[in-house]
Formats: sequence, C-alpha cells, structure tokens
Amino acid sequence: MRFPKLLLLLPLLALSRPVPAPPAGVRTENCRLCGLLAGPYTPRLAIPWILDRLRPFGAANPNGWGVAWFPRNRKFMGPISRRGGRPANEDPRFPRAAWEAALHRPRAILGHVRLSSTVLAGIPDPHPFVREGLALAHNGTVNRAAFFPLVLPFLKKRPPDYRDLSASARPEFQVVDSELLFIYLLGRREARGGDTAAAMKDLALAVRRVDPFATVNLLVSDGRSLWALSRGAPGNLLRFFHEPFTGTVVVASEGVAPSWWAQIPDWTILVASRKGKIRLVKV
Repeated sequence: MRFPKLLLLLPLLALSRPVPAPPAGVRTENCRLCGLLAGPYTPRLAIPWILDRLRPFGAANPNGWGVAWFPRNRKFMGPISRRGGRPANEDPRFPRAAWEAALHRPRAILGHVRLSSTVLAGIPDPHPFVREGLALAHNGTVNRAAFFPLVLPFLKKRPPDYRDLSASARPEFQVVDSELLFIYLLGRREARGGDTAAAMKDLALAVRRVDPFATVNLLVSDGRSLWALSRGAPGNLLRFFHEPFTGTVVVASEGVAPSWWAQIPDWTILVASRKGKIRLVKV
C-alpha cells in the first residue's frame, strides 16, 4: 500500500512552497477565517489544504494568527489552540500548527488571521477564543458601546480573558469586540439549557437590534457541530462546501473559499452536524 503513504507527503510539499498572494480583486480587510467539520471519511489532507488557503491573507491581516481544533482522541479535554503574533504568511509556526492539527485527525478545526479593529493589536491573535468547550472565530466589527449593556449580566461569571486597561477609562473600550460576542453567546447558551444553535440566533438578533450595520461573520464549534453566522458587506460574506461522500463541511471567508462554493446569505446561520446534515436558519 505505497500509494496512500505517498499521499501523506503531499501536505509537506504544499506547506513548504512559497506563499502566494491572495486572489486578485478579493477584499482582504476585517480578518479572514475558515472552519472545517470532519465527517467519517474526511482525509487528513483537508486540514493543511484549507489552512494553506488562509495563510496568504496574513499579508493584509498582519496582527497574528490562531488555530483551534478538537482532537478525535478523547484523551484530550476540549480544543487545542496554537497562536502567533506575526503575520501568518511570514510565520513558519503557522504551517507547523496546520500539520500538528492534521496529525490529530480533528473532529473540527477553526483558523483565523487577524486585522485588529479594536484593542490589543500587538499580542498573538486571541481568535479562536476558547472557553467552556466551545471555540469561536470572528470576522468583522461590532459597536461595543451599543452591545456592551447586553453583555453586562454575563460579565460577573465570565470576565474577559483579554483586556487593555490603557486603551480607555470605559470598560467597553478595554476589550475585544469579538470576546464580547463570545461572552454573550455563552451566557445565552446557558440560559437556553446548552442549546448552541438557539444561542447563536439570540446573538444574531441582539446584534441586529443594537447595531444593524455590524459585520458579524462568526464560526463556532464544539467539535460535534459547526455553526456559522454570515453577516457582512457584499463580497464579505461566508461561503461553504459540503462533500456528502466523506461528510466534510467547510466554511470560509470570501477569497479563502473558492468562488464556486455556495454563499451563506446575509443574516443567515448555517448549522452543520457530524452526521452530514446541513440547514440554513434565517435571522
């Protein structure tokens, strides 16, 4: 069986090649992200492949990178994360993290390259945020002053992991807007009895009510399911691909995703399970 063993060398060849520029005409602002939910027959090659497509966008999103995955081996508790402060296209640790994730044959993986729009631009990318068995990555910007009052009831139990006390005297401007979204999602999930899909819809409705012009492309996973909220300007929505034979579901930003992938409509949540079922929920 030499042929399958040769296939295992292909990711090394892909990850060692020069990093290309993003496709011409593709918008690259507001971070870029991708997520994969593995099915029963998802090849390991899919992990380095999707992260390799994300890597060139580090040039326009230079404030670090992050990867979080859920290993198939149940000895690991919760997701594993790797982060870097350098642009992904310049950091050799990024492809090494992709290969490390592939070796774990993850049930799900999220990847992110950051262009900071709020605070803490000089630290390793905090995305994907990891807490309470969930991982979340965000692309976009939310009005923190408008959204902060909705998060206040949840802050005592779930204080932010990332704060910049020098940024402002007002607490809403000391935190990353993406982490406020995550804290709200976790609080609503608890109130919903652990129903992440319902909490995602609560979050989308809350953002739409207080900041209808927000850009909120979100990827969330618990290793068993993948939720994706698509909300952005034209050309900055999420796209997805479902391969029914292997059961693989992949979601990514415009540009990272090939143009022939299906677009998730504006203000719509994609819900994918490891059984290969997909549904779209309009907010």
